[in-house]
Amino acid sequence: MSPVLSLPTPVPTVRTPRIQPNRRDLLKGASALSLAATVGRGEGRPNILVIMVDQHRHDLAGYAGSGYATTPYLDALAAESVRIESCYAAVPLCAPARQSFVTGQYASTHGTFRNRHAEVDGERTVFHDITSGGYHTGWFGKTHCNVSGFGQVQSQDQLLAAHVEKYPGSLPAGAERIITDQPTAVPFMEPYNTRYEDPGTNHPFHMEEHVTRQTLGALKQRPKDKPFLMVASFLSPHPPLFPPKDFLELYRDADLPMPSDRMMRKLDLPSDLGRRWRTTRMLRVSEPMARNATRAYYASLAWTDHCMGQLLAGLEQQKLSDSTLVIYTSDHGDTLGEHGIFGKRSFFEAASRVHLMVRQPGVLPQGVVRERVASHLDLTASLMSWTGTKNAHNLPGRPLQALLAGDPDLAWKDEARMELTRSVGLPKDGELTLAPGDAPPAAGYWCLRRGDWKYSDFGGGQRYLFDLKTDPSERLNRIDDGTTQDMADEMAASLHQGSPKTWAFHRTESGQEGAPK
Repeated sequence: MSPVLSLPTPVPTVRTPRIQPNRRDLLKGASALSLAATVGRGEGRPNILVIMVDQHRHDLAGYAGSGYATTPYLDALAAESVRIESCYAAVPLCAPARQSFVTGQYASTHGTFRNRHAEVDGERTVFHDITSGGYHTGWFGKTHCNVSGFGQVQSQDQLLAAHVEKYPGSLPAGAERIITDQPTAVPFMEPYNTRYEDPGTNHPFHMEEHVTRQTLGALKQRPKDKPFLMVASFLSPHPPLFPPKDFLELYRDADLPMPSDRMMRKLDLPSDLGRRWRTTRMLRVSEPMARNATRAYYASLAWTDHCMGQLLAGLEQQKLSDSTLVIYTSDHGDTLGEHGIFGKRSFFEAASRVHLMVRQPGVLPQGVVRERVASHLDLTASLMSWTGTKNAHNLPGRPLQALLAGDPDLAWKDEARMELTRSVGLPKDGELTLAPGDAPPAAGYWCLRRGDWKYSDFGGGQRYLFDLKTDPSERLNRIDDGTTQDMADEMAASLHQGSPKTWAFHRTESGQEGAPK
């Protein structure tokens, strides 16, 4: 099969000065079509395209100030969008974050805390209501959540099966290079492509190009008498990091900045993260391994950006750009070695904070940053508002429309709540009942970003308070600072008061009730 998408020509390099081209310049070669306004521009219920990528750090993009990231299409989208400066995943982990997005609920309510999703009989998401309310809906790519409310679904497994049917024996790119049948010195590092090999041959499956093709095909074939809401869900830059060769070559010899605290010593981590630090044997992560993992991450991000650019080019070719509200976000970030850990599943900014930008031609301003705090749950509430869907479930999110538009009279509270449970062992029912006082359940952790401050509690007296204005890298725990005690206690009380008495939990990793079928 010839490539679904053409590679950029010439391939951008990380050594050239950064520019921020506008959308018309970037798409000139792909489309010479008019940008005339179409029906529905800014009126009634808009068409909506959500681009959700996996594990994209909030600070790694050209528009975010990273001169090492090759993201020209994302930068161009940012130049035409309103961006929320500090948006957070409700849970910094794939499946729970996505389940919060589709339900509009905290994990303590919807019950998915682990990286498998169990569908619950009769569970309805906001997308059931959006679809029944007259929208043509579709989800394409990585699911990891309840997508039964969408009218059209092409999951990652379905996309791969179709590819393998046409090319028997083909595998996801890099699959034959990932060690899965024996213990490794550094779990999770092998999928980060530490050996930095080229992708395999025999028609490797790169999900991003298939997501792009399927989404554009669905847009072309959609019923024209309905507005649409489509989700293009990319896997990259989530490991395994094996983008096409041209993108790997972008960073093969790149001298990238590396966090000074990546390895060689245990930092002041909560016990659950400290266990992860010990069990992943971070001391055995050599300098070349960490550098190649980071290079492969940047290369995968460049590939993701390319595919997103192709998706936006296709939107333009179908004359839908001016009538479609485009949203870009990620389910969570990646620590990439900061604080001595890789991956997500922590409240640190690198793992929990996400990109959020919204482009709506003729309605929202362009290239504007709202320096406010928000949550993915606010994005879900916004989707309900944009689609005219009633909030029948009393969801906690707040619509973002007035904030995006810059309403000077808006009384917006800069807050975002996050939750986790311990990473090993299934909690017993009693461990999910709210503890007395201002502490989380025995098996639960929680976090609150309020203004410039971030408070988290991991139980057992493990409390953390960071001033993100003066300490954006979260190195100085201010919890024992006598001047901050009242504020920390107030934030703890707020988390406690806003929490259900008993947290829901679907036992998805032991074969017990609720395990995925």
